[in-house]
This record gives sequence, structure tokens and C-alpha cells, in this order.
Amino acid sequence: MTLKDFFYLSEEEFVERLSKMSDEELMKDDMHNCRAMHSGAYGAYIGALQAVPTAGVSLVSSAIGLRRRHVAKRRLEMIHDEVTKRGLSIHQQTKRDRLIPLAISGISFGFSHLAEGVMHAIPVEGLVDAGIDLGANVTAQVTQEVAGKLTVEAGTLGSEQVIATCERSASKD
Repeated sequence: MTLKDFFYLSEEEFVERLSKMSDEELMKDDMHNCRAMHSGAYGAYIGALQAVPTAGVSLVSSAIGLRRRHVAKRRLEMIHDEVTKRGLSIHQQTKRDRLIPLAISGISFGFSHLAEGVMHAIPVEGLVDAGIDLGANVTAQVTQEVAGKLTVEAGTLGSEQVIATCERSASKD
């Protein structure tokens, strides 16, 4: 599925493209769209499951999954029409057609939770406090620089202690 097909599927162009395909390519496309239809549905389900922990942001992936499913279903109908017109047998869905997209969706769902666990393992409060302290120190230093004096007092930055003192008098000539 191209990006253009995702937003707007031109049935006339797609039917024309199907008519130029060989029988083997048509059957592969049939199987691919069957799996894409299931993949879109699983993506929509997982996006809905993650809606609460992500504060609704994952609902965007649900909408994308539903759109992928809708486009794949429409394409599959056109492929089936072309297959019957050629007198070929329509691909019968197997467990693999459902399990392969489910496994891929499950793995991506697992990786997202793994990444979330890693992010929670990092002590963000310490990083944020250090960043705020550093920002306050830099602001104070710039202000003092403008005033003509620079004094840095002992303080902590994360787990390290920073000690520096420097006096500079403003010379006015």
C-alpha cells in the first residue's frame, strides 16, 4: 500500500494495475492484503488498549490501523473480483494469515512496554532537579557577568560537587 493509497484509494487505477499483474503476483497481493487487513485491526486494538497509559495519544495509531484495515479490505474485494474474472481460486485464509500480523503486533506492543519500563528506571527527578539547578546557576552567572562581577559558589550538580570562585572587577576607563 502506497502512502497515496492510504489517504485516497483510486479504485480505477488499482483495477488497472491489477489487470496488468501476472497470476502469481495477483495471488501474492491477495495474501498480502489479507494479512494487511488483520494487521490493521490488531494495530487498532493495541492502540485502544494503550489509550489510558498514553493519555489518548495512542488513539492516533488506532485511527491509522482502522484506515489500513479499511483500505486493505477494499483492495482485497477488488483483488477477489480480478481473481474470479481470471478463473483462479481465491486464497483461503489460514491461521498464518492471522497469526503473523498478531505476532508482529504483540512484539511491537512488548517493545513499547519494555521501553516504558526503561524510561521509568531512569531517575528523572534527579535529572530535572540538576537541570533546574544548572539553569539557575547559569542565569545567575550571566546576570553577574553583565553586572561586572562573577562569583560561583559551591553547589551540587547531580551527584558531583562544583566549587569555583572567581572575582572580576569591572574596570571603567
